[in-house]
Amino acid sequence: MKCLIQLMKVCGPRPVIDVVLVNFRDRNPRIREEAMNVVIKTLLTFPVQDLNVAVIADYFAVGLNDHRQRVANTALEGLTVLSQCLSPRESHIVYQAVEKVDSENKRFLAAIKER
Repeated sequence: MKCLIQLMKVCGPRPVIDVVLVNFRDRNPRIREEAMNVVIKTLLTFPVQDLNVAVIADYFAVGLNDHRQRVANTALEGLTVLSQCLSPRESHIVYQAVEKVDSENKRFLAAIKER
């Protein structure tokens, strides 16, 4: 993770995150979880304006339905960090991404709003 953060400092976070987001769909759950952790660390380190927030929210929202509980919990944490980094006017991006995935029972949306 340190290597990726150093690379982001040199060339900017957007190109590195674009490569990391591909790993959200990997077969190995450890790789999916670690890719999510890298994006969370990026959200906490760099300004959100440098990132493509809608794409990141969509990738995290898909991770909510992962069959591994650790990956789903990490996706939920990522969405809460993302919504916390955004202004109240921009947080609808996160809510829309979650509603695409969980439109019938709204359990994830309620969890994100609570956190």
